[in-house]
Amino acid sequence: MIDEYEMNEEDYYAQFTEEMSVVKTELPAIMKAWADTATSYSKYNDTPASLMFFNLLSSVCKDFVHIPDGDLSDDIRIHLCWIQTSGTGKSTMWRFVGPIAKSLYKKINETGKHPPTLIDDGKVMDTSFDIFSLVDYTDAALIGYMDKKLIKNDEDAETHGGEIGDVYFERIAGALEGSGLAHWDEFEYSGVFKESQHKSSSIVYLNTLMNSLTGESWVINKQLKEGGEMSCYCQRTVVSMTYPPRNLQEIMATTGVLPRMVMYVHDVPSFIQDKIRRELIGQFGIITERKEPPTERFANNLFEIYNLVKERFVEVGCDPLKTMNYTQDARDRLLFEYDKMDRYIKDARQEVKEILDVFITRLNQNLKKMAVLCSIAQSRSIKNKDKRFIVTGKNVEQAGQIAEKCYITLVAWLERSLRVRRTSVTEKSMLSTFKTVYVAMEKDEDGFISKKDFLSEVKRESKKSQASVYNYFKSIENLFEIEKQGRAVFIKFKGEEKK
Repeated sequence: MIDEYEMNEEDYYAQFTEEMSVVKTELPAIMKAWADTATSYSKYNDTPASLMFFNLLSSVCKDFVHIPDGDLSDDIRIHLCWIQTSGTGKSTMWRFVGPIAKSLYKKINETGKHPPTLIDDGKVMDTSFDIFSLVDYTDAALIGYMDKKLIKNDEDAETHGGEIGDVYFERIAGALEGSGLAHWDEFEYSGVFKESQHKSSSIVYLNTLMNSLTGESWVINKQLKEGGEMSCYCQRTVVSMTYPPRNLQEIMATTGVLPRMVMYVHDVPSFIQDKIRRELIGQFGIITERKEPPTERFANNLFEIYNLVKERFVEVGCDPLKTMNYTQDARDRLLFEYDKMDRYIKDARQEVKEILDVFITRLNQNLKKMAVLCSIAQSRSIKNKDKRFIVTGKNVEQAGQIAEKCYITLVAWLERSLRVRRTSVTEKSMLSTFKTVYVAMEKDEDGFISKKDFLSEVKRESKKSQASVYNYFKSIENLFEIEKQGRAVFIKFKGEEKK
């Protein structure tokens, strides 16, 4: 086993599941370059970096690509909720992504050729892209309001119909209106996690804006006190971040917001937090010469992909359902990925399963979207136009390895959260199983056994998930003597500490 201070993300995840130890599928070139660069800024956050890529790319391709599902269809937006320990790189990651998004949106807006979106009464929705970083969660700030004004002159009278001195109402759009990213850097204040004056409204708005753009239910409507209705035409893609709240488990079980998002929940291990702090200390007083910021390079690459997708969209008669082609291999691989996730949670506690039942359907839908986005991402590196925009089994596999990490961290967090809330009786039962398995296993002359074999046997004996077994072992690791030989780890039970 790699020393903790040399451990990378893949090594970390490999501890949770044996399936993570297989050779991973190479991501599209631009995604790999993106993740490599992003993690040079925000250390150890490979998976969130990939999710941020999906999030941004989906925001600009939403009008060109819809995914057919029999009689149904869905847009390709990936809404992200990144829940992670404070001080471990979330804001730093956004400082990498935000400027790229702004530059990309500027390039698209300057062309003025993004197809319009028709809304009620034949009106055309503004098709420009921008970012709103939300700090105010009132109804007026989020969806807009009607501003009461007076007709002051003949020009106003002609424009608004009436006479000087009459009152008219001017529609003021809220932050959610339009296309681009809705960025919550402090999602804990959105009303989803914490009680607030505007909690119920925020949840309704979030649920509505995440509805598929292929239907009419994505428009946010609010009845006004003065009469009439305020409509907010939100086609934004949500990117939200927060630290792990205490009531996360309850929120997941009782609200419909989080299951609709791709969730990445990561309680960063103390050794990684320590490593981050040490690296920051090591940079004290040092001026590091950075290469030219990658903002324009990635913005240009994404703009090129955007134009290729738009060109393809036009070629198929501006029908977003026909932009992509799908192979049988892709469908087969989707079933494989579903079965793999299902196997992973089959031994999870019932309380965890009940929560995950809601998530698994949504995650599979997001897996489809990520597979499509992987196909889109590789389009600029495929010279033969006829071979572009085909969703293959490989694309599903690429997306699957990212979705799997989301699932692994979510299950591990839920298991750990429930374990903390369990009674000491359950804890003692688990410890008893650990001791029984250790006693029964064949040891070397010094009493050491393979850690990997030990945890596998505990999993079989206890009938609990790999994540549950691993996390419980971490809580009692002080009871074992640990020796490392290369990548292999051997352990010896020392006995329970005296109280």
